Amino acid sequence: QSQQLRNPPQQSHPHGTPQKRSPSPSHRPQIQTEDEPVYVLTLLTDKPHHDRMTALRKQYFPKHLNKLEAHLTLFHALPGSKLDSTVIPTILSVARRTAPFKLRANKVMRMKRGLGIALAKTQGADQTKDVHAQLRDAWSQDGQRWLSEQDRGGLGHVHYTIMNKVDDVEDVERAQEEVEESFKGDVGVAEGLVLFRYDRGFWRWERKFEFGGEAPSVTLCSRRKWFCADRNTSLKRDISTKGRLFAFWRILHAVQSMHATESRALSLEKQQTTMQILKDLAPLAAWPDDFKMEQYALWSSLTEQQRQLLRNAGALQGLPLIDKMSREDLVRMFVKMSSLVDESIDTQPDTGQQSFCSMPKAYPPSTTPAAELSRLALSGLRLGSRHAGKVLIVRTIGHPKSNGGVESTVKDEFGSVAQLAIYNTDRLLKTDELLPADAVFALKGPYFEVTLGSACLRVDHPSDLVRIHPGNTLMPEDLQPGPADLGKTPEDCKREGNLAFVAKRYPAAENAYSQGLMTCSEHDDKMRCDLYRNRALANLFLRRYDRALKDAKHSITCQDEKLYHSNDDPRIASDAKAWYRAGQAAYGLCIWMDARKYFERARALCGKAEREDVERQLERTAARIAEVDHAAYDFEAMSRSASKVYNRLDHASHIKHVEKGDTGDRGRGLFAKKDFKSGDLIICEKAFCTAHSDEEGQRTVAFHNINTGSTARGIQTSLLYNIVQKLLHNSSVATPFFDLYDGGYSPQCKARMVDGVAAVDTFQTEAILEHNSFGFNGRISENLSASDIKKHQAAGNRSTGIWITASYMNHACDGNATRAFLGDMMLVHATKDIAKGQEILIPYLTPAMDHAVISARLQRQWGFTCHCAICTAETKGSQTQREKRTALVKKADEMLSQHVPDLIGLPNAIVVAKFEELYSQLKDTYDPRVFATAPRVALVQVGKWLCQSCWNYWDPVKLAETAVRVLRDAGYGITIVDQQLQVDYTHCMIGNGAVDGSIYAWTAYSRQGKRELAEQFKTLGKQLYFATRGTMEGLPRGMISGSESD
Repeated sequence: QSQQLRNPPQQSHPHGTPQKRSPSPSHRPQIQTEDEPVYVLTLLTDKPHHDRMTALRKQYFPKHLNKLEAHLTLFHALPGSKLDSTVIPTILSVARRTAPFKLRANKVMRMKRGLGIALAKTQGADQTKDVHAQLRDAWSQDGQRWLSEQDRGGLGHVHYTIMNKVDDVEDVERAQEEVEESFKGDVGVAEGLVLFRYDRGFWRWERKFEFGGEAPSVTLCSRRKWFCADRNTSLKRDISTKGRLFAFWRILHAVQSMHATESRALSLEKQQTTMQILKDLAPLAAWPDDFKMEQYALWSSLTEQQRQLLRNAGALQGLPLIDKMSREDLVRMFVKMSSLVDESIDTQPDTGQQSFCSMPKAYPPSTTPAAELSRLALSGLRLGSRHAGKVLIVRTIGHPKSNGGVESTVKDEFGSVAQLAIYNTDRLLKTDELLPADAVFALKGPYFEVTLGSACLRVDHPSDLVRIHPGNTLMPEDLQPGPADLGKTPEDCKREGNLAFVAKRYPAAENAYSQGLMTCSEHDDKMRCDLYRNRALANLFLRRYDRALKDAKHSITCQDEKLYHSNDDPRIASDAKAWYRAGQAAYGLCIWMDARKYFERARALCGKAEREDVERQLERTAARIAEVDHAAYDFEAMSRSASKVYNRLDHASHIKHVEKGDTGDRGRGLFAKKDFKSGDLIICEKAFCTAHSDEEGQRTVAFHNINTGSTARGIQTSLLYNIVQKLLHNSSVATPFFDLYDGGYSPQCKARMVDGVAAVDTFQTEAILEHNSFGFNGRISENLSASDIKKHQAAGNRSTGIWITASYMNHACDGNATRAFLGDMMLVHATKDIAKGQEILIPYLTPAMDHAVISARLQRQWGFTCHCAICTAETKGSQTQREKRTALVKKADEMLSQHVPDLIGLPNAIVVAKFEELYSQLKDTYDPRVFATAPRVALVQVGKWLCQSCWNYWDPVKLAETAVRVLRDAGYGITIVDQQLQVDYTHCMIGNGAVDGSIYAWTAYSRQGKRELAEQFKTLGKQLYFATRGTMEGLPRGMISGSESD
């Protein structure tokens, strides 16, 4: 969005630039001091509506006095002393439970010295007053009277002021006549609230609060874990003195104020003062006392405070950390913080905990081997800086904890200590597998982050953290392990790795095998091959297929079978295992032809006991090759195989008949390499990577990206982690992923191999996901038990993923294709005939009854305006028609929610008559010249309701007419001549309306005895149903068996 109210730069927003505007005396609250800041709260609206109302204000407001854009004010003077303790938490709480609502500014009202445009009572005014009342009541409890006299009262007329401070009555009257003549109203969406601050007579933008957020639990630890709030509970912690939490807020404001006013490097005295303030925050925040606050409000408020601190941390950049903690103090604080986190989970094991973290300003990963970088000690680190070209060698102390990232305490060879946090790690691994105790790591280009507690080493790119094994030349003398580790033989390492593998500690097994290879003699071929082969198996379980394939090939002793000494040569059995593991790795990489070749080599060498398993792998591989070449899918079997929610299916992608290309005005797109008929399968693509909410476990994470201003939660962050790990260890699949659109991210960094892994830019990865990931609902299989289905539905489980080829499909509301999901397989079917070379388009969002809602979402989420036939038609016609349609759509929403169709009983005849009248009124708002072929979206749902009423009344003639009308309203050109159905798909939109319309038509004509025509509608219904769902599950049995009575 380009609207300045959303992410207003301090210098460009009209409210952000100092403007002379003092509050009137009647607006003043009961402030404590004369210089206490005062705040004003307004409504946040969508940009198009905001711009139109601002243009009207600029036209009539005296130009020499107009310093502001159009605004709707709720509170005029909120005291700064109540900001953090009461004002912000309450606003956040109300905003969270308030959904965005439509508003209509339509009534010109005369003011004392000007004009206003009031909101319609039921379209914005009542909702705004309700928000105001909730806030006012919360701030007026227990007899508190810190609100101004005006703010304690009601809102009166909720209005935009478009003219004010005009003393000439004739000028006001003339302007009123012009506005009443030309202004016919304007519709918008209220999306949240905006807080402004009075500063010595000026009005400055402070922050925004969007409507409709969720209510997750929160963790903020050392860097971010000082407050823990479990879902559905109030915050309860121990603190020695009441009121210390408020001291925390005051200290944090002091730091912010200091940073905001200091643009140059701080003096030594100020450095020490600032760092002491930051250090003081830890005990204040770690042990709060008797403080109860609605948990989402606390989470959001702390989040915003932390964002502000991160933005202002530049004042400390480049400075050394003066007030360092001792090793004992740091470890003690780390253990205490960790225990608080564990306690919060133990007290609410079913609700879990959410951690919040902020992504720093983007920086690229190191692409230089650790051995070629210059050494750096902890004492040489500078705050807020990334030390490019440097490497820091540290050893972990104690056991790590997971809290957003994985955190531990580390020391360098000189005995200095610091806290280390790594992000975007493998969620399948335990914390002590990621940062095991007493392990030595090389941090490439270490980033020393300013935090609320002091400072912390931060690793955002996992490739920047390299495990250093004993014997490595990078290992400092003072960090060398004890004699027991240094004296390990390759046999010891192999034995240790095997024990770890049996215990399913695969990272430990991989590490042991790697250590054994470092000490193994180049002349000991058998041991070296054993270690490679075993490491290949460990990497298979870790899904590191590139490395597994490489290790498996390294472990093969004889490439030519003729070189074996005899049929009893012990190398045969070992090589059979190696070829088999190579086949498994190639299969995991979707390199099907290579997988078949490797499995065939294994089959030629293996014994009878192993041959059955190898044959099974060859059958699987042959099935994948058939899917790639011929789309040889058994969709019903595929559907049955999804016996678990969000199952990852074992299938290959069929994408051979499409190609990416240049669209001209929309960047790249996906194009057909052959002709497709309506209903044809275009692609069936397996997800590159997915994440599912039921895999989140007890801890979920929210990441705020300061580079984009967006916040990702739950499965969105899980998808980022999963993809980073996949790319990190499987560089062969990185090229197609990084070729996707990333929004112009810079600098570009190729995922080259360095220090055994791919140097993956996490920030670029996140940018690609922001523009290309798909959210989807996993289909609930009929094979699930009733309890599983109930659990799934109660959890509101959702999934997200990325499909490389499908990501190139552009949007059109009336697209020529639609997508469906079976597990992690995306099925794209043609909804219209598509010629070779034509672009394939899908609707990102299903067209809704209210076109303005869809347009706003497309602009907000993807930043573009759709110009398809539906959108073009919706914007044509008179303003009066559009306003009337908007009002009728709201009425339709209310009626549809109040009168849910009963599949058995007869609907009330009066209600049916009201729906028929509503349908007629809605139809009149569509200009037949404009909508001659374009879908009339608002009619479809009302038409479906009328179909059900005809079905209940057993009126097949009227049902047939109504069902065909639904199809035509959905854009299908339906022609029936002599019981022959002809369908023109040129302008159709696919969705439940079309599916239901065809099923109702089949039922109606079957009841009339017109079997031939009924069969044609049945075929249409099955085609549309399969295209939208990818399976026939859930289709009325009669559509399959042929009996309408079923």
